[in-house]
Amino acid sequence: MIHPIAGWILFICGLLLLVLAYQRLFQMQYKLVKQHALVSFMFVPLQFLAAQHHPLEGVILSAFMFGLLYLWFDAFTGDKLLSNALNTGFLLGIGSLFNPVFTLLLPFTVLVYIIYARLSGRTLIIPSIGFITVWLYAFSFDYLFADSTFVWNNFLNQFKVASAGWQDQLSLLIFFGLLLVLGLVEFITTLNRANVFKRLTFLALVSLIAMAVLVYPTGLFPLVVIVPVVSLVFVNYLQFIKRTWIKELAMWIVLAVFILLQQNLI
Repeated sequence: MIHPIAGWILFICGLLLLVLAYQRLFQMQYKLVKQHALVSFMFVPLQFLAAQHHPLEGVILSAFMFGLLYLWFDAFTGDKLLSNALNTGFLLGIGSLFNPVFTLLLPFTVLVYIIYARLSGRTLIIPSIGFITVWLYAFSFDYLFADSTFVWNNFLNQFKVASAGWQDQLSLLIFFGLLLVLGLVEFITTLNRANVFKRLTFLALVSLIAMAVLVYPTGLFPLVVIVPVVSLVFVNYLQFIKRTWIKELAMWIVLAVFILLQQNLI
């Protein structure tokens, strides 16, 4: 049995490694932002929101989201696109076994392909094949070895809506919305300086956030999934502020307000 303190230490270390992976994806590999501040800015909200679930569940959700963003971004290049589409379907299928949000992200993958101009008959069908394959294997394993209806009941639960309690986080949702609006205003004004990949990627990410806001009242879209995306858009806004001390002050204020909202102190 793991001691609770040791469990929390492992949770924070795992989350920090995940945030560093996001940093590499957003900044070093795809150069969507230049600021190193993305790490510290993303870590605190993820830590609080992930801990609202079972800590391990929060980390797993964030890890799956990292894998999806990597596959979506990689689709832009067009290299091994069909293999990428199949892997995306597999990842969504595995993720949906744990959380219904990944079922919702299957049609969103089609939207990503449309935005990146990679949609074809095969890229439309192949993610669905990967998704369905995972569930067929799960059904088969459950029937042959467990002789239960656990997987089937889990599949039916994908379509249940649990809206109770979402109002408790309404202030936090509005707060994220304000950060997003600030980031988008800055991005729109600098749109002519952005490369094609960045323009299309921000369009895809904003579409993801819009979908999250629309379905959030259903209880199917945990905030922990979109924190990296909101963080990316807001840090993009910060990087165009010339004075370093103003950037740091703005970040500390935002993090302080987030923690106060999270603890229902304001």
